Amino acid sequence: MRAITVLALLLACGTAQATEPRPYRIDGAGSVSCSDAVHTLSTREANEQSRVNAWQLVQWVRGYLAAYNARGAFDDPSHVRDASSVEPPDEATIYLFVNSYCHKHPTASVIHPTEALLRDLGGKVYIPQPYQ
Repeated sequence: MRAITVLALLLACGTAQATEPRPYRIDGAGSVSCSDAVHTLSTREANEQSRVNAWQLVQWVRGYLAAYNARGAFDDPSHVRDASSVEPPDEATIYLFVNSYCHKHPTASVIHPTEALLRDLGGKVYIPQPYQ
């Protein structure tokens, strides 16, 4: 009886851990604060460096979306899971989405509007959304 109880506890713990989002590290433009992103995007026409900075931020978002779409290709072929993909929007849409989100949530980081955009596009994001 004791062995069955221990086994049940181990299975329950394993299940709980599997459903918890795994932490991951965000580097590059995804870690930029939304207040800095708003400044970068709003001054993009000021000079060449500002245009480059805004372009890099938007390209980071596009790269994140591309990685989401490609993630199924890196799985073990014997491991079946839903590897849905999304249709990435154009640069102007990304700019508007990130700018709008970041105006509402200046303490967020660029990863937050990126994941919100991914959700809006129909992507399955299993990370809790800290900003509504």
